[in-house]
Amino acid sequence: MAKYSASIVSHALWFSEFKEYLNLYLAEKTIDEINELSDDENFLQLKTKKRARQVSRILGNRIQKIDKSILKLFPQLDVSNQKIVDLLGIMLNSQLFSEFLYETYRQEMILGDMKLENFEIQSFFNQKQMENKQVEAWTDQTIKRLKGSFKTFLREASLTKPAKDYDIVTPVLLDHRLHNLMLQHNLEYYLAALEGH
Repeated sequence: MAKYSASIVSHALWFSEFKEYLNLYLAEKTIDEINELSDDENFLQLKTKKRARQVSRILGNRIQKIDKSILKLFPQLDVSNQKIVDLLGIMLNSQLFSEFLYETYRQEMILGDMKLENFEIQSFFNQKQMENKQVEAWTDQTIKRLKGSFKTFLREASLTKPAKDYDIVTPVLLDHRLHNLMLQHNLEYYLAALEGH
C-alpha cells in the first residue's frame, strides 16, 4: 500500500525562495550550511524563525531529490521551466501530488479537454480514499485543504490559470535540455504527467 502524506497542505511553490536557496547550493554550499544560514540569518526573509526553519528544510528536501545535472541547468532555463524544476522537487517529495498530476492533470491534455474542474479533483481524492486506508481516514477538511494546495501549486507553476468555475490547463513547453535530462535520469513518469503523453 502506498504511503501518502498530507503535510503538503502547509507548502507552497516558494519559487523566489527556491531560486535563492538553489543559488547557494550551486555555489557549493551544503544543504546543512544553507539550513544553518537560514536559521541564523533568515536569508529567505520569512516572517518568523520557525517558518524560516520549516521552509528551508522543505526546500532542502526538494533540492536533494532533483539530480544535480538538472539543478545545474536551472540558471540557463526560462522562468516557466525554472518553475517546472521547482515543481519537480515537489513531485519527487509527494507521491500523492505526483499521482494527481499523472492521473488527473495529464488526462486533461490527453483528452484535449484542457479544463481542470473541481469534480475531477474531488474524483481523484475519492479514488484514493477507496484505494488507501490512510487517505480514507483523512477528514473532509484535510481533503479540502489538499485540493486547494494542489490547485495553487498548478497555478503558481503556470500549469493552469483560473477561469469562472474551473482552471484552464496551460501546459508549459519544456526546454529540450530539461526534457532530455529528465529522460536520462528515468523521470519518464514525471515527464508524462507534465507533457500529457
